[in-house]
Amino acid sequence: MRKRFEQQMTLGSIPIGETKITTKKRSGALPGLCAALKEIFIIPEWNERVFEILEAKIVAGKKRTGRPGMDLWQIFVLSQVRLCQNISYDELHHISNYDGLIRQIMGVERGFGYERHELEYQNIIDNVSLLDDETVRELNQVIVEFGHDVFKKKEVEALRLKTDSFVVESNVHFPTDYNLLWDSARKCLDMVDKFLKKYPEIPGWRKKGEWYRQLKNSMRAVGKATSS
Repeated sequence: MRKRFEQQMTLGSIPIGETKITTKKRSGALPGLCAALKEIFIIPEWNERVFEILEAKIVAGKKRTGRPGMDLWQIFVLSQVRLCQNISYDELHHISNYDGLIRQIMGVERGFGYERHELEYQNIIDNVSLLDDETVRELNQVIVEFGHDVFKKKEVEALRLKTDSFVVESNVHFPTDYNLLWDSARKCLDMVDKFLKKYPEIPGWRKKGEWYRQLKNSMRAVGKATSS
């Protein structure tokens, strides 16, 4: 006799819906899988589809009497973990008993100090192997559709482009001391010239053209002296 899933709300039990899943980028594939499984368990529409596939494969035609077997939800979780990690039954047995996150998603984890429920190696093999390739493909299709529906990306934002720059030949002189002095003096005279056009009544700048030529000649003389 198999049931979909019954989590006994006893002292120490941790509800599947309250499972905390890490969001760190380097935590591997299991947290992402567990996040999907948690949502599938919570949302009736999706867990109904999963249980229908599992019942059609495992429960159909079987008597509803006899010793209780592993819950369908636990079989589903273990099969997805094995497929996601591509691991052996030995590794799956270890994870099912010692990985707290997987045990919480399965609904078998207890708080500290409470009696643990551990799964036997042969029990895992006997139950997970009930799902053939065709059934696994059906379940995977449901998970893919679920991911597109629940975790679909937001609307595409406006395209933003980034460009790279590179060095090209240009007429930029090396910033030597006399070049910097020439640049500062030249720009000062340029600014004065703009002021004079707007305020021609300002006195004392009649020789600015001559001063400009003197500065330029001085710059050239210093340049020749330093290059010789």
